[in-house]
Amino acid sequence: MDCYIALRAFPAISAKDYDPYANRRTSSWTPDVAHFLMDVERVTEEALGENIALQAAWFAMAAGEGASVPAKIRNDVYRLCGTLYKSRGLSPSRYFRRSLKNDGWMTADGDA
Repeated sequence: MDCYIALRAFPAISAKDYDPYANRRTSSWTPDVAHFLMDVERVTEEALGENIALQAAWFAMAAGEGASVPAKIRNDVYRLCGTLYKSRGLSPSRYFRRSLKNDGWMTADGDA
């Protein structure tokens, strides 16, 4: 969920910063980011089905407002979504392994 929240905050389109002295990297959506976000949303929709209360809870949690969601509902969302996320391989490292290795964020054995 944390990865989804962080990636969702990226602008879909961003301007390049040509300042050679800039100390920050401009983050925007890449094809990998778009695929990850779409896959998470599709599998979440499948996992929660027609349960409006759980869907609302998931969106609140994805917006960083998880503290306002009752613990039982949070646990239901985690249980239902987590099972499908795991079975479908929705791990951020699977989507971003190439870019993480290129940026030096991963060790030689692939661990972040």
